[in-house]
Amino acid sequence: MTKILFSCLVTLFAVTANAQINKGSVLLGGDVNFGDYKNSSNYSSNSYNAGGISLSFGKAIKENKVVGISLGFSSSKQIATPANPGYDTSSQKTNRYNIGFFYRDYKKLAKDFYFFGQANAIYSYSNQKYDYNINKADSYKVVQNGGGVSIAPGIAYKVFKKMFVELSLNNLVYASYSASNTTYESSDKKLKGHDFSIGTAFSNNTFLSNIGVGFRFIL
Repeated sequence: MTKILFSCLVTLFAVTANAQINKGSVLLGGDVNFGDYKNSSNYSSNSYNAGGISLSFGKAIKENKVVGISLGFSSSKQIATPANPGYDTSSQKTNRYNIGFFYRDYKKLAKDFYFFGQANAIYSYSNQKYDYNINKADSYKVVQNGGGVSIAPGIAYKVFKKMFVELSLNNLVYASYSASNTTYESSDKKLKGHDFSIGTAFSNNTFLSNIGVGFRFIL
């Protein structure tokens, strides 16, 4: 599907020409993130899949240096199935919405190839649902609000003079803070909490979910 999407975009914007990221240039684009993994042991098997999309708008304040805003949505699902059928199977579903600011710096590597580094500051809202097949009364919901900062390097290839296709590694290094409200289905009990975390894209076996495929247009 990604290949088809890019083919359509290439056809649509093939008429554009002339690409340098000069001061005053406008940057328009988006990213598609994806990930999927499975692992198992003598005790349980786990599966995880995630995907997301983001849109961005920026302006070059200097040559090859861009500041802008971004909007995003992502969704993930994780299922843990115990090897012993007497134990409960659990699932976690998460939807996340983001709005943020970014700073991006391009460095030319070779003809039509660029390396870029991007710093992000993001506010996010998410809702999570934890379900249990047997002990349904233990199921609960979590709503989180918070923010974070991250660094995302990547490679950009200029397929046309005004169009770049990109491969990026989101959340190479990140720090985040969130406040949460937890509601249990079996009662009206509610819990409030706070969380601060620092990590990398290689944490928690979710490396693939941090890989992004995107495109940018320089106008």
